[in-house]
Amino acid sequence: MFKLIKTFLSDDTTYYALLLLVLCVGSFGLGRVSVPVEISTESAASVVLTNEAVSTAETVDVELVASVNGTKYHYLWCPGAKQMSEANKIYFANVTEARAAGYEPAKNCAGLE
Repeated sequence: MFKLIKTFLSDDTTYYALLLLVLCVGSFGLGRVSVPVEISTESAASVVLTNEAVSTAETVDVELVASVNGTKYHYLWCPGAKQMSEANKIYFANVTEARAAGYEPAKNCAGLE
């Protein structure tokens, strides 16, 4: 069996074709692993809040956050929300509450309408 495999791989064309195939599959796999996972709006309820965020928000049903000084609302995991000072954050349970308070969706937060 080993002799048959060795004979099969001794042909340069076959060897390089298999090597290229292995490299392509490996690269594809590494690319899939390196992509960050986005949290969908359906799983937003399963986001775990830190103790500080829970005590500030006073509820676990918080889904959106905005700044008292800003005009945009964000999901809790968006970059804009992470840059806000805890003292300036206003929490909303849903989009309707945020819009009723006069806030608009942030453009850099994927999934906001």
